[in-house]
Amino acid sequence: MFGYPPLLPDLLCVAESIRNVLAKNVKITFKCLVLMETKPEKTEKRVLAFSACRLFILTAKVPTKVEQTYHYLDIQSIESKKFTQLSLTIDGKIHTFHTPDPESEDVDHMIIQLGTAIKSIFPQVPLE
Repeated sequence: MFGYPPLLPDLLCVAESIRNVLAKNVKITFKCLVLMETKPEKTEKRVLAFSACRLFILTAKVPTKVEQTYHYLDIQSIESKKFTQLSLTIDGKIHTFHTPDPESEDVDHMIIQLGTAIKSIFPQVPLE
């Protein structure tokens, strides 16, 4: 089990900073505070921001910085072995994220967000 570090009390404290970093022309459809695995048994706070066709991994502090950004078509696999865990394979590298709240449904929302975006890009292709 992961020993989660104290989290920001609310995503609102970085929302303004996220808007400033991503500019006003990028519409964010979903934001989620997560713990990103950097090494086995070591996590760091991050914010995942989902737009219509890109995933942004941002630092969870003010001023916010974009650490990584990926187009949804770069994602090779989406996996959730635990209720609070999401693993994405992108360019052969596995990125694992955990929600800090065990009661949260954020992983479900993230998977739905990715599936909906991919379905809008390729409406005729069935999702497996």
